This record gives sequence, C-alpha cells and structure tokens, in this order.
Amino acid sequence: GGVELAQDLSTLAAAALELKRWDEAEAAAHESLVLRERNPRESRWRIAYTRVLLGEAQLGQASAEPAALA
Repeated sequence: GGVELAQDLSTLAAAALELKRWDEAEAAAHESLVLRERNPRESRWRIAYTRVLLGEAQLGQASAEPAALA
C-alpha cells in the first residue's frame, strides 16, 4: 500500500543521498512526500523527515551544478 511505498521511497532517498546521487534522491523523496501528505494517518515526524530528505537532495543538486558546468 501507500504507507509501505512511502517508507521504501524514503529509504531509497536516504541511500541515494549517501551515494550523492542527488537526482535519484530528490525524485524518491518527492514521491514519498506526496504519498505521506495524502495519508491523513501519517505521522507528522515522518512527513518532516521526508521534507528533510527532499531538502538535502535539492541542496546537493544545487551544490553539484557549478561542478557539472565546469
């Protein structure tokens, strides 16, 4: 179901962050966040944690862009 998928996507995002695979982390965190926010029973801390993952991925993307352009 959606709860399990949201958790799996968060786990994938965290793993991608560890590998500095920013685009993959961003996509997984974003999809997880969408699922979590749609679930009225989802805990606030899990939603907050997923937002942190998303923010870390976006920060990584932003910091990697100048290197990609060089």
